[in-house]
Amino acid sequence: SAAYAYEMSDQEHLELSDVLNSIRGRAVLSGYRSKLYDDRYSGWRRVDADERNCHSVRSKRQESVWMNF
Repeated sequence: SAAYAYEMSDQEHLELSDVLNSIRGRAVLSGYRSKLYDDRYSGWRRVDADERNCHSVRSKRQESVWMNF
C-alpha cells in the first residue's frame, strides 16, 4: 500500500520550491531527503530525525525538516 493517499510529482515539488523560495516570511517543510530537495533547499537549515523503520515501504527512512530561518 502507498504511504500516503497522494504523492506529489517532481513537477509539483519544483513548483512548491519556487513558491517557498520566493516568500518573504518564514517557512518550514518536512519530508524525506532527495537530490531535488538538497538542490532546491540548499540555503535552508535542515534538521534530520533519527532513521526509523517505515512500515509502508518496509525499509528505514529518515525524515528531515527544512527551515528558511
